[in-house]
Amino acid sequence: MALITATETELPRLSDLLKYEVNPALCRESVTLTAAAVVAGAVLGRTTATGAYKAHDPIATDGSEVARAVALFDAPASGACIALRRSGVVALQSLVFKAGMTAAQQTTALTQLADAGIVALTAV
Repeated sequence: MALITATETELPRLSDLLKYEVNPALCRESVTLTAAAVVAGAVLGRTTATGAYKAHDPIATDGSEVARAVALFDAPASGACIALRRSGVVALQSLVFKAGMTAAQQTTALTQLADAGIVALTAV
């Protein structure tokens, strides 16, 4: 077993983000992304016109202003993304919000995720 040295960095693991899910077949869903790539932990919103997902944007008016899912893995632009859509617990510190979001906007997004059955907790 190799140990990580001071010059190496361990990549984040799914278990750093996803702490609990009822059943992967129930909780995870492959979703289509719009034109921008996302990273694991990104909070996602769904566009009303196409049903495609993109990074949640609290000031958008296309449907993505409502937080609905969390990306579980990095995903390319206009590709498929495995997302947690319901019945799970994620680590709050691993979530990735859009740059510039206020604390109030983040709180609203967390409430919207909780409405979808996705609970974000600290120190889990």
